[in-house]
Amino acid sequence: MARIQVNIFSAILCICFVKALKTIDEKHEVVLNVEHGVNLKWRVDGEDILFEMSAVTRGYVAIGFSPNGGMPGSDIVVGWVNNGKAFVSDRYAYDFKKPEADSSQDYELLYGYEENGKTTIGFTRKLHTCDPKDYTITGDTSRIIWAINDNDPDKPDDLQYHRTARGVRSVVILDSTFKLRELPEDGKYFDMLMPNVSVPNDDTTYWCSPFLVPKFDKPVQVFRFDTIVQKGHEDLVHHMIIYGCTGDYDSVSHWADLCIRKNMPPDLGKCVRVIYAWAVGAGAFEFPEHVGLSLGGPNDPTFMYIEMHYDNPERRSDFVDNSGLRLHYIPARREYDLDVWMVGEAFETKAHMIPPKETSFKTFGYCSGECTQASMKEDVKVFAVFLHGHLALRQINLQQYRNGTLISEVRDDNYDFNLQETRNTPEIIYKPGDDFVVTCSYDTMDRENITFGGIGTHEEMCLAFIYYYPRRANLTFCISNPTWESISDEFGINTNNGTLIVSNITDITDLDGKELKDSLKEVAYHGARYEFCGFVSHGVREFPPKWFKDDRRIIKHEACAMTVFSGSSKTMGTLTATVLLAAFVISILF
Repeated sequence: MARIQVNIFSAILCICFVKALKTIDEKHEVVLNVEHGVNLKWRVDGEDILFEMSAVTRGYVAIGFSPNGGMPGSDIVVGWVNNGKAFVSDRYAYDFKKPEADSSQDYELLYGYEENGKTTIGFTRKLHTCDPKDYTITGDTSRIIWAINDNDPDKPDDLQYHRTARGVRSVVILDSTFKLRELPEDGKYFDMLMPNVSVPNDDTTYWCSPFLVPKFDKPVQVFRFDTIVQKGHEDLVHHMIIYGCTGDYDSVSHWADLCIRKNMPPDLGKCVRVIYAWAVGAGAFEFPEHVGLSLGGPNDPTFMYIEMHYDNPERRSDFVDNSGLRLHYIPARREYDLDVWMVGEAFETKAHMIPPKETSFKTFGYCSGECTQASMKEDVKVFAVFLHGHLALRQINLQQYRNGTLISEVRDDNYDFNLQETRNTPEIIYKPGDDFVVTCSYDTMDRENITFGGIGTHEEMCLAFIYYYPRRANLTFCISNPTWESISDEFGINTNNGTLIVSNITDITDLDGKELKDSLKEVAYHGARYEFCGFVSHGVREFPPKWFKDDRRIIKHEACAMTVFSGSSKTMGTLTATVLLAAFVISILF
């Protein structure tokens, strides 16, 4: 009972402070549209989420949570200020027409005001309202639609058509990157920018350029990465991965070319330590205040290289690019040095295969407990995860298992190729001996042939880049793919020294649709897998383990039910007294 009193008291105080100060004290912020100044801010508070939406308009502003980026099926909230009084309305769009008022009004107005031609509305709701017409806010990528109008409704139900002042943007609501902190006074930075690369007129190009790490008098720690995309190249620059190296920079300093391993200088080809990963739609990324990326120490990279993915579907030949990254650093004073661990399906072979004309074909990247026992040695703490795939990917999740029990997961069941953002997570403890599975689900209904794993936009990946601390020397990557033996056994073909030759691929692709799907599913779900465990070990692992089920998940929301207070009048009286006490405190403060 005491806990209920405290929770009610805290909730009432929180809401009243927000209403009085007219700010939600946001932790996250995104610009939905620059032209109309449409901004969205938010902060999660337990099972509640507080929003502030604003736009350059003296009429209404609206946002909606859409299942697919369109209007039908969207959960919409509309807000406006009329004669100094703010309004908010919870609505649902059945079709491409004016959304109807929801019978259950689950959005609560916190504040609203007009200032300098801009309308600002603060409101709150539950993450999970139990209303079937309300969007359940999870860690999935959300499609946020927005609209504005220069006129207020004369009546709550009299919304005017927004015309062209509308749009959509994908946003990660939960586990989103935090609002950036102010840069410290002793902070410095250095840039790593592509050296005026003449981008080839191919639809997909991976370009590698090395960069010398500056000389430091004493070790430093990188605490933030800013993305620098050359103006006009926003659709060209798709993603970047930074690798750390400890070889001889002089041997690579004059080389910059296509990222083809056999053509790379030996000291560059040895660089496998992932430092940072960024992809289209994401912004700057800042590490928690107790961790940093160490540079200038005895075991730190002496140089790095950027693997840049250019997406050039029009095959233009006039792009000259100097995009890249800015690394902010401070003198080493943070408690822990971080690192990045890559887990998932090996993509540089033809063993990752997805049949055409499928709506939800799954593949898996398995990292065994044997690998983590050898490479992790001691516990690590995870604070962020970057999930990555290409155009056909629809769902991806990283799951951690301990003795066959699902411990944690980071998942996105609404993946968007054009928004790939590093996700902050509550700190998760990974232990030596834990197993990990990255599961990817693909939609290939628009394809006529097999989709193979690879670096191209129309090829596929299934990877998780895991940010952890403290740094472990051997915890660098753990990737796997079906063995060639399992493929040859299933399809009845021969391999050539463990590789899939062109004639084998023709034999596979000539199969009819059902036979191809069934055979590839058998390989993906039940074939032995070859595991590459960093520089520690590699070998064949049986998959799946007996405890694994591909549809297992952690359910975060309990079944909706009406909460009933029962008991004596004394109990109900105590609750009433709690509410009155909160009101009394608020009256004194404000």
